[in-house]
Amino acid sequence: MSQSVYETPKSNTQAVNALEWDGYNYKIQDPAKLPSVCVSCGGESDLVCVHKKLNYVHPATLLWIILGPIVLLIAYVVSLKSIKVEFQRCQSCHQKKTFWSKLNIATWISFIGFIALAFVVEGSLRSFCSIMIFVSFFFGLFTLVMQDPGFSVKAHNKPYFYLKGFKKEVAKKFAMKTAKS
Repeated sequence: MSQSVYETPKSNTQAVNALEWDGYNYKIQDPAKLPSVCVSCGGESDLVCVHKKLNYVHPATLLWIILGPIVLLIAYVVSLKSIKVEFQRCQSCHQKKTFWSKLNIATWISFIGFIALAFVVEGSLRSFCSIMIFVSFFFGLFTLVMQDPGFSVKAHNKPYFYLKGFKKEVAKKFAMKTAKS
């Protein structure tokens, strides 16, 4: 029996969210749902669901800096591609990432605070503020890296995104989970 033209088409969400291994990267479509395995350690118990938006900009976009920073910013915004990814983390890995996220916010607030304080104070206290501005800037970058999900978008070939950076244990468990479904 054929389907009526007025009925909504039946879709297979499992096929849309299917995770394919192309030899080096995982190929997935937006919105992406990764298998129920911790992306940090590969654990399969006590998992917490995390939703994250990953961005991709082609590396050649950085060549627009030749024409100036405003042109680079415009090229960046125009060429930005995003994917919403739902993945799992075990409770302990999630707590570590949450800690680094909170520490990152505190570090950037202290960075701004030391900049403001440097304008108000004089003498040796201003030198101390300058040192703390330098330290908090680099520590802020470090905490930003530490809260990274552990994988990123390597390439975008419409409509597919290619994810890279999974640990070998996690990649093996993903392969086992996707083979079962």
